[in-house]
Amino acid sequence: MKRQLTILIADGVEVNRASLQAIFSEEYNVLEAKNGTEVIQKLKKRDIDLVLLDLFLPGIDGVRALKKFKSEPVYRNIPVIVKTAVHGNMEEAILEAGADDFILLPCSPAVIKKRVKNVAQKCILECELFRSQIERARRLSKAKDEFAMELFECVCGTLEHMIALSNVDPKEQAVGKMKGALRELNNKGRKLKSQIQNVQKMYGEEKAQGRRRESAFSIRRMADELRESPLKNKGGETAKLLFEEAEVAQEYLFGDREAIGQIWKNLLSAVCAAGSPEKTVKSVYKSYVSGEGTLMMEFSAEAECSLEIEEMPCLMIKNMAEILQGTFEKDQKTGTVFRVVLPVKKGKSPVSKRRELEAMKILSVGTEPVFQEYYAAIFRRLGICFDMAEKEEEAFELMEASYESGDSYDVCFINGQTGAQKAADFAAQVRERYDYDTTVTVCLSDGAETQGRDLNGFQADYVLKEPVFHSTIYQLLTNICQKV
Repeated sequence: MKRQLTILIADGVEVNRASLQAIFSEEYNVLEAKNGTEVIQKLKKRDIDLVLLDLFLPGIDGVRALKKFKSEPVYRNIPVIVKTAVHGNMEEAILEAGADDFILLPCSPAVIKKRVKNVAQKCILECELFRSQIERARRLSKAKDEFAMELFECVCGTLEHMIALSNVDPKEQAVGKMKGALRELNNKGRKLKSQIQNVQKMYGEEKAQGRRRESAFSIRRMADELRESPLKNKGGETAKLLFEEAEVAQEYLFGDREAIGQIWKNLLSAVCAAGSPEKTVKSVYKSYVSGEGTLMMEFSAEAECSLEIEEMPCLMIKNMAEILQGTFEKDQKTGTVFRVVLPVKKGKSPVSKRRELEAMKILSVGTEPVFQEYYAAIFRRLGICFDMAEKEEEAFELMEASYESGDSYDVCFINGQTGAQKAADFAAQVRERYDYDTTVTVCLSDGAETQGRDLNGFQADYVLKEPVFHSTIYQLLTNICQKV
């Protein structure tokens, strides 16, 4: 879920500040300033993301205050929206002073809210996403560099043994020495092959980043799946695994299920391969809320005696965990426990009972206002709670926030007016993130789009052809409610 932004409302009139407070208090952390001097003071003392500035403030007026803090490098990147009742040529002066947008009064609350949301999305959230992507790319680059250095060292070591082997004088009685060199060369070759495969896997992980999707999963079910994994011990036999549940504050989690499962499996595999064949490897798992209020998932691999796992698998586990903003560490006191801690989000358990029509929650996605309003009117007549989204990004933000709150959308209606392929792609993305028990997908398509096309090609659970009537929607939702 997106973090809550802090907005500073700067207005000399108390009634205006109260009105704006009411508009933004649900979505933003709101601060107030009644004059230009107080604006500067609040900016120095608090972390503020956005400023809504009245042009005519007591003391230092809005334009002077704007120029003042826009001249300071530390405040320069804070977006400012100026509101004023003065028309004429003020727009150019306001923008030249450094404003990111302006609002001409009088103006409806909906327009004010939309203006602020647009600036927040463009100037703050998109920049934060870009910085996050850069940081992720940096971590991947660092991981590749470390892998490459390890690989180079291993290759050089193997070549040195090959050279030493080739330098043995055949006239010398060096049979024992020759056998030792061959044995060492064999071990080095196996290690080199393993490291090359790990590097190949690392590059495959990087390539798959764009295809990864966060989804819901059960920590207990993931442990059960790993319990059935045929991992090998040092002797090449199936390893003995023991799973132990510690504290599970939240069973159903939301995150990169595939990557988390792979990290857990790699950890168990590395410890099994390094430990004694007759010993059992224990894995303790839990989920808990950290002191900062973040939901965490933790799992470990514990050997019965102190051991050292190979450097390359250890490095790979560490870097995969860091990509997910987690940690990997060895318990220095015992030397037997290797632990991974990852931040996750709260998930929702699958639906185990039939949905009820009056309690349904629907998300309608589409760019055509006429069709959106038509379906909205139907949902209102049915007395069903619903939300609207124009873009895919907005839709996924709503779905993720709703899912994390434990009240996910039961049905997602996808308007196919913008193109069948686009609707099909979006439906497929929804299904990658959420299963049928969580969200049912319905594609609304006109006859032209559907003619000559396999309905399954829409990737949706249901496809409705235009025209769609009130009775059609009612019958569909009734059928969904009756299906377990």
